Amino acid sequence: MANPEAAVRVLYDVFPFTRATGKDETSAVREDVHVLGARIPQLKLEPAGVRRWGETNEAHLREYMDFLLKWGVLKQRVEAGDLMTNELIGEINRFDADAIAKTAREYRLR
Repeated sequence: MANPEAAVRVLYDVFPFTRATGKDETSAVREDVHVLGARIPQLKLEPAGVRRWGETNEAHLREYMDFLLKWGVLKQRVEAGDLMTNELIGEINRFDADAIAKTAREYRLR
């Protein structure tokens, strides 16, 4: 979120097959940065109804499972609580989010 262009370029570096074929790099990066920009609002914690990275909102997961059941993707009800846990989220979030965002903002590809 702090540096979408770097995120796209790192993705291409690590997973080269993710870059669209038939496009020059500048166009591919520009288009993927645009797509990422459209997704960033949903990647933030608040829209997901959570406070910590990796946390699952059980009510939202339940709604999603209901959606999958309604449209026949699932053949029987699955309880959201059986699919998720937030037990390790405290430990997972033992990092300095501001320092990581700063590193991302300042990141330059080699």
